[in-house]
Amino acid sequence: MTAMGVQVMGSLLNKMVSTADDLWGLRWEEIPDPLKCYALGDIKFGFITYNVLAGLLLRDVFPDPDVLCWYLESDQFCAVTWFLDWILRSLEGVEVYQMAEEEAETRVAMIRSLRFRDDRDKLESDTTPLLKVWMQVLGSWPSVSSGGCRILLQAREWFGVQSEILSKVQVDWSNEVVFRLPRVSDKDYLRFGLKEEELSSDSWKNPVPGVRGMTRPPGMHAGFLVFDPSVDLCSRIGELCSALGRNQRWCILEWARMFPEKFKAFFARMMRDTEFRLYYKMIYDCMRLSYRRIFDIVAPRVARVELGLAQGVLNTLAQETRLLEKSRKETALREARVNWLTELSEDSTFRERSKWREGIPELPVWRRRGGQKRSYSKVQKPGKDQRKRLRLARQKPSSNPVPGDVSAVDKNAAESVITEKNVPGCSGVTRGAVCSRSVVSRERARSRNKKPARVLTYDEIIEGEDTIPFPDNLEFRFEIPEEVEGIELF
Repeated sequence: MTAMGVQVMGSLLNKMVSTADDLWGLRWEEIPDPLKCYALGDIKFGFITYNVLAGLLLRDVFPDPDVLCWYLESDQFCAVTWFLDWILRSLEGVEVYQMAEEEAETRVAMIRSLRFRDDRDKLESDTTPLLKVWMQVLGSWPSVSSGGCRILLQAREWFGVQSEILSKVQVDWSNEVVFRLPRVSDKDYLRFGLKEEELSSDSWKNPVPGVRGMTRPPGMHAGFLVFDPSVDLCSRIGELCSALGRNQRWCILEWARMFPEKFKAFFARMMRDTEFRLYYKMIYDCMRLSYRRIFDIVAPRVARVELGLAQGVLNTLAQETRLLEKSRKETALREARVNWLTELSEDSTFRERSKWREGIPELPVWRRRGGQKRSYSKVQKPGKDQRKRLRLARQKPSSNPVPGDVSAVDKNAAESVITEKNVPGCSGVTRGAVCSRSVVSRERARSRNKKPARVLTYDEIIEGEDTIPFPDNLEFRFEIPEEVEGIELF
């Protein structure tokens, strides 16, 4: 206790006073009041020392309380309770191997000095499996006595590795704490939307003098948003995020985590500024929860945003309740249909199986959602075919072009003039004949718009006189071969 008192609290314990004049064997009611105060202080000293050392260990392993509480979906009290339970389970029954502790120069070597005793009452050669987990989750930043972790992104990035390691530990934690496997979307929150190549891990090893708390690495490529929530407009904040090439949501969340003392100014602006409130209402809950996880107190609430978000949840709840009731009714009818068909399949002595539809319960005919049909604007952007017709109409030549005169034709249609001069070997083409693309296009359009001929029935073909008129101007000529003419008939 003397060593802990000097190192942890900086106090010296008077051993002469602790003897209490040989009065420790008396009952509590019989000892003098000064000795009672000393006894209470002796008990409180162990409690204070335990809290200081546990807090230092917590700060060394998890420097950022935001990510731990976010991952466990709890407040600081539940997170600290789980951490102390982990310490208790890890240190229960272990002893310090004095030789290994004296030679230890790192935190990992200090953990290796904690060992169990075997059946022969000798210390084991290695540490326990649960203490090996501590060796895996320790970060590469300096210890608390050397300054601790100074880079916020380093602590948050390493927490992804820590959560994956802890999720594989087969331990039933207290308070029903469950470490789930990390999701892909977790990295966005841990990195504030930054990509892996934007995180320069080499700069984490550089010193950061003159900085209070955790900060950003000096050599980081990605930009950082800096604004004043009391005066800056939403458009100005958006322009700054666009200049940085980053998502506005992640920029604001990183800014709030780097400057937690400005949370209240952000909430105060949302209370008095309608535009600011409507523009950032979607990140209100995330900012509110982050404030709760960092300061462990309830964040200032914006009443109008709270009502809007709560109403949205209630509307969705009412809709899902209606759909659930609808599915329950249909499920009951389905069960009745299955029971009826099961009875029919087992016993069809007095029932006609071909008329199974007559006795089976009918399913409800749900009415589809009503509403107006989708209407389109009358002024629409011309489609591909319409653009082609407009282009061909602009290329249409004059009504009476002079043969060989290209000037009478549109400039765009001049390329379509075909003559003997520009088409070698084409003697059958009349000089100056114009073969315009627009003419071909009009013929194609006319053939497309032309209605197909109706197929006549048998009666119309055979008996319909008006439908198929017989021509009267036909000339019939019979040619008799010479061999037939030379034949004499007797």
